Amino acid sequence: MINKIIISLIIFTVSIKPVNADPKKFDEFSQKFNQLLKCFKKEFKDEIIETKNFQRKNWAEVKSKTDKNYKIVKNKLSGFFSDFPDQGK
Repeated sequence: MINKIIISLIIFTVSIKPVNADPKKFDEFSQKFNQLLKCFKKEFKDEIIETKNFQRKNWAEVKSKTDKNYKIVKNKLSGFFSDFPDQGK
């Protein structure tokens, strides 16, 4: 990802040098730059979707493991405390 950003900055720097006050060249440059931005927007959008799916999956797994461990500990503690004699009676 960092390599792509560096390459895009280099391309941007190289492509900006030939731009003069000529409106035709400026329009060509703006079109090229817009195409470059569209590519990055698509990649970032895909990356965001992939990250969200990864988070959903991992949070669901962690939640199920936590619930399972909670039930196991609760069951063990209730069994442990049931072995004590009643002091109040």
